[in-house]
Amino acid sequence: MTSAIVAIGTTRQPKVQAVESAIGQLRSRFPGFLAGELRLEPRQVASGAPPTPATTEETMHGARNRAHNARIALQNEGFEPSLSIGLEGGVAAEGRVVFLEAWAFATDGIRGFFGGSGRVPLPDELAAAVVERGLDLGPAADRFFERQDVAGHEGTFGVLTNGMVTREEAFVRSMLHALAPFYNARAYSIE
Repeated sequence: MTSAIVAIGTTRQPKVQAVESAIGQLRSRFPGFLAGELRLEPRQVASGAPPTPATTEETMHGARNRAHNARIALQNEGFEPSLSIGLEGGVAAEGRVVFLEAWAFATDGIRGFFGGSGRVPLPDELAAAVVERGLDLGPAADRFFERQDVAGHEGTFGVLTNGMVTREEAFVRSMLHALAPFYNARAYSIE
């Protein structure tokens, strides 16, 4: 039986679980998608983005870099991934509102596509800590919400939506969007 190797540009569990969940959903709905034994290969790689990207462009850049760097890491180990995935969360200001967003980039080494999660507004005080004072969102959210390791659990998405959308779920959505050209190639005229 052949293996479908997926390089993941992070070892953070909520992100790895998001990749596993998104691919699991797609494989159950589209049996030919990444056929064979699935091997997820997370690697800690550089994003080339700030700890909390402050624009959509920085966040997307970080996601793309993570995917490419994970692919290179696996190739250097002698593996050829079927897909490489990069996930990055960040903030983006639109006028006076600062939004939290999550982006994914998926590539087969030839083609690559982005997918976004949607956005949720940050409370003004938390937005000021991140955008104006330059604090990383994780520690800033811990202080703002008086919790420990928000980023490693439900994430700021989860706290802001009172559990309706967790960090993992935001990344699942961005993954489903980024992978659409791979599981629905006909719609993108790339078969």
